[in-house]
Amino acid sequence: MPFSSLAAAYQYDVEWTNEMIEQIQFVQAKKGEVVIQVVKNPHYYDSEVTKYLLDWSQTRFGKSFRGTVNIV
Repeated sequence: MPFSSLAAAYQYDVEWTNEMIEQIQFVQAKKGEVVIQVVKNPHYYDSEVTKYLLDWSQTRFGKSFRGTVNIV
């Protein structure tokens, strides 16, 4: 299923009910690179959320996905 944005793909795959993530924003300032900005649930470690999002991104978009996660 094609998506118009990463946020739409994330919402479709994971829905916003994921308890780790309170808010999420995908930013692409440079071609081929995505920054995922996240407000996380304080009960989770930054590393857990980062790993979860990068794993999801690589599963959904392929191993060539290049991105970083910023916990804000």
